[in-house]
Amino acid sequence: MKYIIDPRTLLDQAPIDSPYWALVDAFDAVTNGIENPEAMERLQKLQDPVVEPWKILIGAIKALYQEDTGSCALAVERLDPQSPPGVLKPLFLAWIASAFGGEKLVTHMASASASVADLFNRITTRIHPIAMVAEQAEEALRQGMIDYYEGLVQRVLRELREQKRGDGPLLAVRYALSFLRDLDAQGIGGQEYFSILLKALGKSDGFCVLGIYLWEKDELAAETAFRGALENHDGVFVNGEIRKILTFILAQEKQKKPKMTKKRAQGTQKQLELFT
Repeated sequence: MKYIIDPRTLLDQAPIDSPYWALVDAFDAVTNGIENPEAMERLQKLQDPVVEPWKILIGAIKALYQEDTGSCALAVERLDPQSPPGVLKPLFLAWIASAFGGEKLVTHMASASASVADLFNRITTRIHPIAMVAEQAEEALRQGMIDYYEGLVQRVLRELREQKRGDGPLLAVRYALSFLRDLDAQGIGGQEYFSILLKALGKSDGFCVLGIYLWEKDELAAETAFRGALENHDGVFVNGEIRKILTFILAQEKQKKPKMTKKRAQGTQKQLELFT
């Protein structure tokens, strides 16, 4: 929703300690499914006609996420269509209509912009619960909520790993790698959060992820991590085809052969990329 309307526009001409920050914090929390009682309390204390439509919008969004059509309808009824948040009124009316057979859905969406209609489709399309948690984790990282981010990442990793059929373990490894790289992009050393991988994936798969992550940075450190992956026996991903690749890599070091040629190193890198 922040791509259609954004309360941060109220901060453009506002002082650094503007009370509008309470609105921004509450809006960010509710649109990302995050509980922020402190922000909500500050917002409720804020008495400003400019903020009132935004308060109503936040209430409507919260009701929508909770699938509470009654509370959503009460909030939307009070929402002024001429106010900035009023652009989303057709979306809420259509969502409420869809819960009761959808007879007036088309009528409500007829006045909606293309971006609002697209948002409505996203909301009503069933998204896998794990994907929703992953999106919340990304937002938590962007907002600097590292502790909350860690907890969400562990939840995603565990749920993916438990899906032992299909690509579950592979997706867990890919997500774990993106987790480490996202931390790097934020200027936070991914290796410092290795313990999270061990808790969520176990030692074998956790060490494997660390080795792949380190491969282009430090081959010796990566080999140590791969050795840890093979020496532990709690792996799911490592028990698959990747075991042969890890065994080959470690065999080069164990036999004290000369450093891999550039061609062979590139071949090994391509093999690893098949799994990441």
